[in-house]
Amino acid sequence: ISPSFRARATWSILRQAFPGLLCTETEPRIRNLDWGNITAENRATIEAERYAAGVLNYAFPGGDNTPDYAKAIDNFVQEMLYERKSVDFPECVVVLAHGFALRLVARSTLQIGDEDFRLLANPANCFFAELRYDVGLDTFALLTPLPVIKLAS
Repeated sequence: ISPSFRARATWSILRQAFPGLLCTETEPRIRNLDWGNITAENRATIEAERYAAGVLNYAFPGGDNTPDYAKAIDNFVQEMLYERKSVDFPECVVVLAHGFALRLVARSTLQIGDEDFRLLANPANCFFAELRYDVGLDTFALLTPLPVIKLAS
């Protein structure tokens, strides 16, 4: 669970759907992306700079350096994928994160390339993406399509 108030509040409602839950952990690496010194006045400029640089490459003034943020989430996913091989790893893992973090978790788990990642849209609030692991193929499959942006014709 992301450490943000909104994610923890959402989890307090959702946890009723998981009666056999063994444990929950707060994971700071899947926190919301810090946009730093953004204001109503400079938001359009920062967004334009971010998209010009690429959302995976932008360093927010006074906030997160997106490559470092993405690497931290990738490390989280890689640790979880490694730990899944242990005998006591749970059959089901729920990751409760924010839109951009969720997209990065999917990117890392499904090995989505940067070109395809740029086409993913931020999911709506309370969006659920279900991934299933295929033991025989040693791969993950996305059972819930992620939202994509609509490109101008």
